[in-house]
Amino acid sequence: MGADLLVAEGIVKRYGNATVLHGVTVTFRAGEVHGLIGHNGAGKSTLLKIIAGAVVPDGGTVRLEGQPVSFSSPSAAASAGVASVFQELSLLENLTVTQNLFLARELGTAGVLDKKAMQAQASDLLRTYGLPLTGQEKVASLPVAQRQMIEIISALARNARVILLDEPTTALERRQIDQLVHTLRRIARERQVAIVIVDHKLDEIFAVCDHVTALTDGRVVLNGPIASLTHADVVESIVGKDEAAASHGNRPSSPRLAADVKALPALTVEGIGAPRGLKSVSFDLAPGEILGLYGLAGSGRSRLLRTLYGLEPFEWGRMTLRGQVYHPASPRNAMKSGLTYLSEERKANGFIPEFDAVRNCMLPVLGRHAWLGMIRKHEAEQEALVVLRSLRIRGNIRAPLGRLSGGNQQKALLAKAVLQKPSILLLDEPTKGIDVGTKSEIHAFIRRMAKESGVAVLVVSTEEEELLTVCDDIIIMNGGHCSGERHEVVALDSGTLRRLALAPPRPDTRFGNAMETVK
Repeated sequence: MGADLLVAEGIVKRYGNATVLHGVTVTFRAGEVHGLIGHNGAGKSTLLKIIAGAVVPDGGTVRLEGQPVSFSSPSAAASAGVASVFQELSLLENLTVTQNLFLARELGTAGVLDKKAMQAQASDLLRTYGLPLTGQEKVASLPVAQRQMIEIISALARNARVILLDEPTTALERRQIDQLVHTLRRIARERQVAIVIVDHKLDEIFAVCDHVTALTDGRVVLNGPIASLTHADVVESIVGKDEAAASHGNRPSSPRLAADVKALPALTVEGIGAPRGLKSVSFDLAPGEILGLYGLAGSGRSRLLRTLYGLEPFEWGRMTLRGQVYHPASPRNAMKSGLTYLSEERKANGFIPEFDAVRNCMLPVLGRHAWLGMIRKHEAEQEALVVLRSLRIRGNIRAPLGRLSGGNQQKALLAKAVLQKPSILLLDEPTKGIDVGTKSEIHAFIRRMAKESGVAVLVVSTEEEELLTVCDDIIIMNGGHCSGERHEVVALDSGTLRRLALAPPRPDTRFGNAMETVK
C-alpha cells in the first residue's frame, strides 16, 4: 500500500439550509487508482471541487503529503500538485499538442522561446505514454481519447501528485476505454501518483481501481479495497439491498425462454437489410423477455432499432409482429402497432427541455384523453403523475425537464414509454451517462415491466455489465449482420462478449434468399 498523498477529513459543505457533504473523510494513496461513485447529487462533484480548489468547504481539513492545505483556486491546487481533468477539456484547440503541454510554462531565454527544446520534450512525453503523435498536431484534429491523455500528460509534466478525473470514458469507445484503463494503471504505479476517478460504470471501476469510495446523500456508505468487494456490494451500498436484488432477480432460465420464443414470438425478424448499414439481421423476441443486443461501434445496432421503429427503411427480408406482417412506414405506424422507442440521444430526440416531466409524458397519449375535440387535461396529468411517482424521480417534476439530471430525465422517458402501454419496448443505451444508483433502479424497473406487464424488451448497450445484469439472453451484431443465435447470460462475461463481437459474422441461412426485395 502506498503512502497517503492526500487526505480529506471531515469535509462539510452547505448551500443555504441544505448540507451537501456531512463530514466526508477519504484518503488517496500513492500508486493507487481510487474510484468515487454514487447517485447524482450524492456529493461526488462537490468533494472533487473542494479538493481541486474550486469550492471552499464549510468544515474539515485537507492534507497534502501530511501538510494542511487550503487552495484558493484550481490553479493554486495545480501548482501544489493537485490537477483536475473534467469532461469539458481545457485544451486550446487552435494550438498544437506541444503548445498545450507547455502553456504558461514555456521554455526560453531572454524572452525568446526555445521551440526545439519544447518539441523534443513533448515528443519524449508522448512516446513515454504511448501516444502516436509528434506534438505538432493541432488539438482540434485529435479524437477525444487522445485529448484526454494529453490533459493527463500535461498534469504529469507539471509534477502533479494527485490527478482528479471526472467521468473520463463517457465519450470513448470500448477499445479506447480499454487503452485508457491500462494507461492509467501504469501511470499510477510507475509515477507513484494518486489517480481519482468519478465513474458511473461498475465494470470500469472494477477494471482500473484499487480502492473505491461510495457516497450517498453526502455521506460515505462504502470505503474499501476493490479486491474485497463485489459488484453487488457496491450497488447495495448505494441503493439498498432490496433494490439491488430487484435489478438482478427473477431472471427466467434460457431454456424456458427459448420455448416461449418458438411458441409465441412477439416479433420475428427474418434476414432484413438495406444497402446502408444493415446486411442481414434475424432474431425472435418473446413477450415478457429482455433480449440484449451487443455490438461494437459501426455494427448497426442503433440503426436496427431505428429500422424496427420505422425511422429508417429496410429493403429486403421480412418482419412479423404477433404473427402479422410488419413493415412500419413511420414511427407513428410503429406506435400504433405497439412499439415504443427510447433513443440513445435523449436530449436531442427524447423530450422537449422546456416542458416539465408531466407534460412530456402526456404528449404521446393525449388522444386517449380527448373527447369531442377537447383534451381532459386533469385526467391526463393524473395518469402521468402516477407513473412518474412510481419511478421515484429526484427533483421537481413540475420544473423544465432539461434542468433535471440525466438519470431523472431517463426515468421520465421510461414513464412516458409506460404510459403508451407498449407490447415491445426498444431501448438504445438506456443508462448512458447515468450514475450507479439510478442505473440499478432503472434496471429493476425494466425487469418489473417485462415480468408484470409482459412487455418484450430489446436492449442495445455498449456496457457489457449492463447487458449481463438486466437481460435474459444476448444476441450479437457485427458489421450489419445478426444471425439471431442466443447466448445465455449465465455463460458469459465481458471478455467473452467482446470476443463474440469481434468474430467474423456468421451467415444466416435459415430464411433462404435474404436479398429478396420487400414488396
